[in-house]
Amino acid sequence: MADNQHLRTIGNICYSTAAIFAILTVVGIIWKFQGIKIALIIMAVIFGFVAVDSYTEDKRTTKIYALLTLLSIIGAYGVSEYKRYDDIKQELNSIAAAPTTYQCEDFIAQHPGMFTEQIMDLYLKSAKTAGINSLDHFADSYPDSPQGIMAAQTVKSTVDSLYTIAQAEDSVESWEQFMDKVPYRHYRDAEQRAEAAEQRKWSTDENGWRTAQKENTIEFYNRYLKLYPKGKYAYRAKKNIIDIRVNNILGNNPGELPSIDQLSYNDSGICDISITNDTIHKLTVLYSSKHYSYEFTISAGKTKAVSLRAGNYRVVASVNTPRVIDYAGNENISGGTASVRYFIRNPFMPDIQIPELKLHLPIKSAEV
Repeated sequence: MADNQHLRTIGNICYSTAAIFAILTVVGIIWKFQGIKIALIIMAVIFGFVAVDSYTEDKRTTKIYALLTLLSIIGAYGVSEYKRYDDIKQELNSIAAAPTTYQCEDFIAQHPGMFTEQIMDLYLKSAKTAGINSLDHFADSYPDSPQGIMAAQTVKSTVDSLYTIAQAEDSVESWEQFMDKVPYRHYRDAEQRAEAAEQRKWSTDENGWRTAQKENTIEFYNRYLKLYPKGKYAYRAKKNIIDIRVNNILGNNPGELPSIDQLSYNDSGICDISITNDTIHKLTVLYSSKHYSYEFTISAGKTKAVSLRAGNYRVVASVNTPRVIDYAGNENISGGTASVRYFIRNPFMPDIQIPELKLHLPIKSAEV
């Protein structure tokens, strides 16, 4: 009798434990506790068997209880899988409304083997919309899939078309545009062709000048002068450099430059100008006109005599220090003689001309 009571106590404990594990199993299955799902099933079955076996010696009854337990667990698992399938299908439908490559990649990573054909079709569609780089990435990631093969074919035909366009023009610009549009691994020989085209641009005096004119920058004119210092267009290159520098200074709100002092007039068409630099810095004066442009540099405290053709000039004066602003203005120069003196004026004492501005003053300006 005591033994029966002892067995019943064990059975009650096992039943309670089995029930707890059964409940946890169902909850775990429904809420997708994948990591503990199998462990819960095994524990529930074991404790269920022990409990039933402790109550009866009829093994058939044990088998019936075990079968019912397994059927309950399988049923719960089926409900869980159906719910999971339905959730994934809804997620797929949501992506299909406006697919992106990121969403498709994430779906494939989260649900491998689920709705493979549908998600791959959506991925291909979104990659085509995103451009050739996304399409090439898709083809590289899934090379054996029908969609990946189709993507690779589309990439190849697009690259072939762009290559043909670049080859027809065969210029640095056309090859750079080609390389901007295609993935790096599809450059083919574009870099070498671009380099060859770049060399052709500077291969002769005429080509170099045409290239410099097209870009119309100081950098390109200097490159022309470096390659062809005595070239046919050397003077024009130097003039254009001066004109660009004058334009840049005029665009930065320079100070107003007073007129020069015309000392005499004649009909020679040449003006002899005496430029005095009364600053402690090297002075640069630029004269820019339609047909002629000049650049003069005068050392600190020196005077330089220069000759200019008569005409209407834009004039810029600057010193080689960032602490003094540039000055600019227009000057109609006639034949004869003239003089101009450059100095730096103290902004706190505008009526006193001094040869330099003390460095401790916070505001500086340059003036004639």
